Amino acid sequence: NVMLTEPILSRFDVLAVVRDTADPAADEQLAKFVVKNYVRSHRDFGDEDGWATNAVEESDMIPQELLKKYIRFAKETCHPKLTSGDYQKVTKLYSELRRESLLHGGQPVTVRHVESIVRLAEAHARMHLRNYTTATDLDVAIGVILKSFISSQKEAVARKLRRYFNRYIAFESDRDEVLYSIL
Repeated sequence: NVMLTEPILSRFDVLAVVRDTADPAADEQLAKFVVKNYVRSHRDFGDEDGWATNAVEESDMIPQELLKKYIRFAKETCHPKLTSGDYQKVTKLYSELRRESLLHGGQPVTVRHVESIVRLAEAHARMHLRNYTTATDLDVAIGVILKSFISSQKEAVARKLRRYFNRYIAFESDRDEVLYSIL
């Protein structure tokens, strides 16, 4: 659980609670990735045996320059906005979340969370190069914000909120999950 005060929590769009669980396979893969990126960014580092260049499959990675161009293009050309129906869904969620968090003794949701949902839904649409948002964009944004908000609560409160709002956070994730976690 996160022991931060309400004014501090309300300053962030998304709060990512990191749990350090030991997983030897994942730990090795992460270490190889970090070392490879270090070697790539430090040209003066000697890699005579080529270990670092083989640490991560090249076919699994998007080249950084291509990713930068994609992001720049999306920012310049796509300007999605939520529909009025989406605003009603966000308004209903906000009132339910505020009521339930206060009912169970948790930190209350703030208007900042509503703004975050709107920004994330629009960002998700922009990531897909659309000038409009879809129900999926909104569901992804709601899921990210709810998971973040619930993870910042005390464990007993988080359990109750998770159970109550499961219908919002149990959506089917698509293959862009890695980008959502970066957001």
